[in-house]
Amino acid sequence: MKVCSRWSAWVSAAIEAIAFAMSLLLIPRTHEAQEVRTLVSVNGVAFDSLRMRPLVGALISVTGLRSTAISDSSGRFAIDSIPLGRHDFVLQHDALDSLLISGIRTSVDVTTHPDLIRLGVPAIAFFWRSACRGDTPSDSGLIFGVVRDARSGAALAGAAVSVSWEDVRFDRRIGAAFARVGGAVVSDADGAFAVCGVPNGVLVEMTARRSRSDTDVIELWHLTPGLTRRDLFVAAERDGAATGVAAGSVRDAADQPVANARVSHPSGPNAITAGDGTFTVRGVPIGTRTLLVRAIGAEPVRVSVDVAPLDTVRAVVVLRRLARLDTVRVSASVVTARFLAELEERRALGIAKFVDSTVVAHYGDALSAVTSRVAAARMNARGKLEFGGRQPPCRPGLWIDQRYVHRDDVLTELRLLSLGTVATIEIYVRATMIPQSFWPPTEIGAPCAIIVVWTKRMLP
Repeated sequence: MKVCSRWSAWVSAAIEAIAFAMSLLLIPRTHEAQEVRTLVSVNGVAFDSLRMRPLVGALISVTGLRSTAISDSSGRFAIDSIPLGRHDFVLQHDALDSLLISGIRTSVDVTTHPDLIRLGVPAIAFFWRSACRGDTPSDSGLIFGVVRDARSGAALAGAAVSVSWEDVRFDRRIGAAFARVGGAVVSDADGAFAVCGVPNGVLVEMTARRSRSDTDVIELWHLTPGLTRRDLFVAAERDGAATGVAAGSVRDAADQPVANARVSHPSGPNAITAGDGTFTVRGVPIGTRTLLVRAIGAEPVRVSVDVAPLDTVRAVVVLRRLARLDTVRVSASVVTARFLAELEERRALGIAKFVDSTVVAHYGDALSAVTSRVAAARMNARGKLEFGGRQPPCRPGLWIDQRYVHRDDVLTELRLLSLGTVATIEIYVRATMIPQSFWPPTEIGAPCAIIVVWTKRMLP
């Protein structure tokens, strides 16, 4: 009995030991089973709803995971090893950065058979509802941005931002009337501003002012889809005399350097490009500034730069050639060079308003391009072009390639001009500024204003 008792005790102890050992073996397996999760692959597409096209090269990430993907040429992407459950997918792209959006975040329930995920840049209605009132228009949009301190980059509240553009209106009595319209807004506590209702396809002028400091007047195109961002930098009063440096290079349409081009700022600083097209303009007032770039035989370009104190801002300027001088045909090149030099001299004197072919192309016709540069231009009751603002109203004369057009036919001739033939236009709105060579024939009398159109026949 004792043996049996001992055997029974030994067996019981052995069984307990085996059970304990098995329990130890089962613990990690049970833990391991709990860690196994179902992972799936998620497919999606990135789309730009502003421009109605796939968003190429967008970075898509998942919050809390290391998984990322880049959208391809069709905007599609795939991310592997995503656990089941709700996840935040984040889209990042330069197109969003330009709109002051750091990223688009979308929460998605990932299942064993996940649906296609759609991420992208919001439509213009999203931005319109955020900043403007009423329904989203189909032919206009908004210009927005942030006003910042030119030294620190900090946002500035209470800055007045002015935006204007040329507008044409039709009246049964006088026909078409042109006027400069626009408005002004004040930046909010975060320095942000938005100007709503800007027509698509117009060249706008912008400036910002805070206290006694302001920016230069800058030009930019507001194009379809109707959302344009431009930050503006204003110098504080204490920085009124602070300056910086603008440097860069001037190239032509073929990406070749342009030597001997003049790069200037209205306050006086200027430079001439070197043989490799590079330039350095010192002493430019800090803030958002406009540089004028001119070269013989090329259309002038205005480029806006944001200048910081004791720093260098860089810009690459592309000039579009009006003419290429032929060094083989000596007589022709001499005549052309003299003509272009005289044209450039008049431009430098500032006695006329100049309109180049790119502006004409944007406005759609030579008439609209001309009136875009003249305040209070209109068509009178008899269908004739007038420059208002004086009594009696001035009816300008017109020259086209050294051929004088009578004032009665100015409107018709400007409308008939083929856009592809216009090279540049000079507009003289003051009689005292009109060169003698542009006066009409003596029997017509002294001019009050003159429009001079040069076609590409004169500027080959």
